[in-house]
Amino acid sequence: MQSQEVFFMPTQYLIPPEVPQVPPYEAQQMAQGLAGDLALFLFPLLVTLDRLLDKRLVRTFLQTIQVILAYRDRVGGLLLSE
Repeated sequence: MQSQEVFFMPTQYLIPPEVPQVPPYEAQQMAQGLAGDLALFLFPLLVTLDRLLDKRLVRTFLQTIQVILAYRDRVGGLLLSE
């Protein structure tokens, strides 16, 4: 009867478990946060436009910028903003 030898791989060669690159966030919360950050970034421009134009046009301008950034495909993004 033959005895079988069992070899174990040294620990230096073990593959560590994968750590997620991005912490898990809810998509809706992340989208709302990014939309708020964009509005803060554009705030000085939006205030100036608000003095000169109707509020609805300023709101449409902000939404158009959001769509252009979200959908980099020129045709699809602009179609959604109409």
